[in-house]
Amino acid sequence: MSKIKESEDKELTLYILKSAVQVGINGSMDDLTMNLLVDFIKNYYGNLEISEYSKAFELYAAQKLDYKEKPYNNFSTAFVGLILNSYKEWLRKDNLKPKAYIPATHQLGNDLDPIVEMEKAFKFIERVYKESKEFPIIANWSDAFLYAEVNGLINLSGEEKQQIKKEVVEEIKLKQVQKRLETGVKGSVSEFDDKNVKVLCRKKSLMRLFR
Repeated sequence: MSKIKESEDKELTLYILKSAVQVGINGSMDDLTMNLLVDFIKNYYGNLEISEYSKAFELYAAQKLDYKEKPYNNFSTAFVGLILNSYKEWLRKDNLKPKAYIPATHQLGNDLDPIVEMEKAFKFIERVYKESKEFPIIANWSDAFLYAEVNGLINLSGEEKQQIKKEVVEEIKLKQVQKRLETGVKGSVSEFDDKNVKVLCRKKSLMRLFR
């Protein structure tokens, strides 16, 4: 795995987008914000491996870092810096802990590359649809969407995203009404949760792309 300073801007952009999703940031970033983040991370944290950037945000999401403040929908250079500094402190403390000896034959490698995983998610959906003209029941729609967006396959304006969100919310309402008429069971409010709606919006965008 390469260091951040050796990575392509496009690759780092994918990591930044995924980390924003991990911490619950809604909406897309404008080019100015993204360029500032890319330059900031490369200038001040370039010696970290790019996989460590991803791990830092996984640890933050899991509440494993000392820094636990919420971003309040503001994915700024200051916020990213606080997380990465907290990760470096976590790493320092972790390295001080005595390590149990594990024979090489029993060690498990963590070779998952988020960029590769995003592409796999996209290619899987694409292949299933081409072969069957139907979409998979289970798929990683968020990763597939990020891959499509960064590679210019999907380029939605803010207005278009709001329209898709409106359509998704109306579809959820309609399904809940139909379910209640058929079964008498009331729909759950969790279906309107921002994270669920976001995934459904990305799914809808991808389905339109493939069709």
